[in-house]
Amino acid sequence: MRDALASSSQAGLLSEVFAGVDAAESLIASISRHCVLDHCALLIFPDDFDGALGTLIELGATPGPVVPSVIVKGRLAERYGIPAESLDVRITHATLAGTAAPTVGTAASAVGTAASASAIHATSGGASVPPTGRQPTIEMFMLRRSPSLPEGLVDRERGLELERHVALRLVEPDPIVIQGLRWVLREHAGFGWDGGGYNPHDNAEAGGTSALYFLGWTRDPAGGAPRRQRIEIKFHGAFPDITDAHVEAARDESAVASAAVAAARAAAAQRMPAPTPMWPLVPAQARSSSRAAGNGEQAGRRFDLERHEALRAEARRRAADRRPAPLGDLAPRLREEWRQRLRAAAKVARI
Repeated sequence: MRDALASSSQAGLLSEVFAGVDAAESLIASISRHCVLDHCALLIFPDDFDGALGTLIELGATPGPVVPSVIVKGRLAERYGIPAESLDVRITHATLAGTAAPTVGTAASAVGTAASASAIHATSGGASVPPTGRQPTIEMFMLRRSPSLPEGLVDRERGLELERHVALRLVEPDPIVIQGLRWVLREHAGFGWDGGGYNPHDNAEAGGTSALYFLGWTRDPAGGAPRRQRIEIKFHGAFPDITDAHVEAARDESAVASAAVAAARAAAAQRMPAPTPMWPLVPAQARSSSRAAGNGEQAGRRFDLERHEALRAEARRRAADRRPAPLGDLAPRLREEWRQRLRAAAKVARI
């Protein structure tokens, strides 16, 4: 991650995230008119936080203040059905030597030349654009190991990288722009909503930080395994109407899509010798523990991919219809459409 952040442009990183999306260059240019690269993130599992910070320094990074996590802590608690208070999760942003603050419009002018970019730097193409004043960082979520953690949590999170993502920062938060980004990532890119929230501890002096997550998959042109892609749009301040709706829609979408896949598999099971174990309903074991654990992880990826493919198909159908889509009505309409899909899948399962 350190090497990728230090050697890639914003356009280059987003080209990987949106690989296979129609008109990806236009999409990247549109997003980059409002957003700049903020960080790349991952979740680690240290025995103590000071040791983790020391390792960052040894790697040539300068860690910033350590603050409590709210969003990722809540996601972990929800994933494993445990109280959030039982988890000790902290965040630090580490700056790499040699990276400079990007400007709004950097990626828009760099599309098509990302392969030759050697660093994240401001190249506004002659436009007079004020710098954002912040360098891209590595965002490190740190979950302290303890005997009270659910069995298999560390191995599962490390293997599936559920919190790994690329983050863009909306320089000037505006509700209309935020809703527009939600719409274009959902309707054009086919990315599913993947939760979010508000953390008052992150950049508290600026009013805290809100974050919206989106989930998609990149297909390997050579036929390799699809790669999970997550993108975060973050912005200063609290926007509870937007973040709450995003989180609610993500929960509804995940639950209904999971149930639809389960119903379809139940129907298929009548003609198949044995159903494939489903994730995340069945926790994954350590990848190295047994062949069954490896099969479970592969089944998990297939199940997640099936859900995403269903969402991409829905996005393509909606785009083909070319219907007006009032942004404020998107979440309830999406929930109703998925309820209809679930009823249809359940009807098939009963046949």
